[in-house]
Amino acid sequence: PVQVPQGKALVPNFIGKSLRQSAELAASLGIVVVPEGSGVAQSQSVSENTLVDTGSEITVYFSGN
Repeated sequence: PVQVPQGKALVPNFIGKSLRQSAELAASLGIVVVPEGSGVAQSQSVSENTLVDTGSEITVYFSGN
């Protein structure tokens, strides 16, 4: 596994997850999901495996049902 420095978080893949799953996953990592739309996650503003500061906001775009 990748060593994540203190105060940082590794952005997960939100695609295919529900809003609730995305928010819970983000919260467990110390980052914040800013949802756009509803349904299932289709894309995200920061790529998977990007190192960000904890507390960072990641916009996740949802559509469909």
